[in-house]
Amino acid sequence: EDVAVKGTDRDLLMKNVPQSQDGYIKVPAIIDESEE
Repeated sequence: EDVAVKGTDRDLLMKNVPQSQDGYIKVPAIIDESEE
C-alpha cells in the first residue's frame, strides 16, 4: 500500500540545481530538427 510522505524542501532543492529561473529548474531545450 502506498503512503504519502512529505517531499524534499523546495528551498533546499533549489539550492542544488545548476540553473533556475523564476522558481523553476531551468534545463536546456533539446529540439531535433533532423529529417530521418
